Amino acid sequence: MLINKNHHQLLLEPDIRDNCSFDKHLNNLEELINSLDNEKTSVKRADIMSVTAQMFLQIEEKFASYSQKEELLSVIYRHELLVQQLIFKDISSLHKKYNNMKMAYQYNELYFICREKLLKEELNNQNIDSSLKDSIRSRENNSKDYSDIIGDSKIILDILEMIELIANHNVNVFISGPSGSGKSLIAKTIHKHFFTTSPFVTIDCSSIPEDLLESELFGYKKGAFTGAIQDKKGKIEEAHNGVLFLDEISDMPVKLQTKLLRFIQEKSYYPIGSSIPKKISVRIISATNKDSAEMIKSGLFREDLFFRLNVLRIEIPQLSEHKSDIPLLINHFIGKFNHKFNKNISGCDPTIVKQLTEHKWEGDVRELKNCLERAVLLCKSNILTAELFDEITHKTPLDWNEYKTLKASLVAEKELDYVQNLLLKFDNNFIKASEYGGLRRTQLYRILKRNGK
Repeated sequence: MLINKNHHQLLLEPDIRDNCSFDKHLNNLEELINSLDNEKTSVKRADIMSVTAQMFLQIEEKFASYSQKEELLSVIYRHELLVQQLIFKDISSLHKKYNNMKMAYQYNELYFICREKLLKEELNNQNIDSSLKDSIRSRENNSKDYSDIIGDSKIILDILEMIELIANHNVNVFISGPSGSGKSLIAKTIHKHFFTTSPFVTIDCSSIPEDLLESELFGYKKGAFTGAIQDKKGKIEEAHNGVLFLDEISDMPVKLQTKLLRFIQEKSYYPIGSSIPKKISVRIISATNKDSAEMIKSGLFREDLFFRLNVLRIEIPQLSEHKSDIPLLINHFIGKFNHKFNKNISGCDPTIVKQLTEHKWEGDVRELKNCLERAVLLCKSNILTAELFDEITHKTPLDWNEYKTLKASLVAEKELDYVQNLLLKFDNNFIKASEYGGLRRTQLYRILKRNGK
């Protein structure tokens, strides 16, 4: 392997590229990864990912022509350890360099394509032991499925890339975003690709009274307090070897935050009224709709606890920041509620889709979902029309700029409707239509053009 000192890029040696002998390449790769700890090195993670991606691209492209597939399988197994070092080394700081994370994801995808091709062939040839067969089948049965997360905007794709990269690794995740944006859905998706059969336990810190939250979280022993007539497991114990989802974590009382921090540090805790500690292993995913920095500054949230929870962070923006996903969400919810209400609605009027896309959804995706559920339930035809969305389309906003935008869209809509009806009356004869309507033909053309006709 050669390092281009002028461009700080890694290049495959010709003999490696031509002869597909990867052992030397892997030795060099291992040395380079170890050298990342040396501050003087000019080699970057991104460079290493780039060159190893080239190697696996060659494997994928020429897979069918390789005769020594056992050698390739050995290379893949050995390389798997290097992948872990490369992508997840010092992950608490690496996740901040998001561009590198995206490159790591793309590279990792290529790696798994090659690995699965090799393993599937070995499985088909029965040249592999039963435990490895089970491992392959388990991976095939749990193939990445993100069908619950709807959208193809860059924002959504970046979130999916992050989930893909972190899901299989037992690190704490902190999710922030407005109410109704889908924080619990993200948490469940991470769990689904972490260990599907493990427990996923949710506790909503905002909905449980302060004096009950501690017993819900940590459990208690019989006789610990009045009414404790038997032992009760806490949510932490229920989530053992799985995921504990702390929803609206910012609403947890500061006193209880201290006990949670101690549990995270020591991996053990005392149920209320017990003198015997419980050792528990959980992955904690927490979520909030509040500004965590402001909460810390105001003393309502412990900074040391935040650092323990915020190993990896996923930020979900408001729906207004990825409006291009709204038409996809509309179709998704129509299909969902068709099934629920036994309807056969084919879609939504394009004019309404445009209005729903431009609408400011204060309740984010949840509000859009509720709006479409009502519309599908009340719909008497096979398409959703304007009257089903009166609360949205006819609601006058109080913000002046939003009001002007709405006014302009309504005027444009009525203008277009007028011109189309006028032309319809005279079989698209612009001369007769303009004479009858008392306006110039150029005005007709201009209105049609302005509305994309």
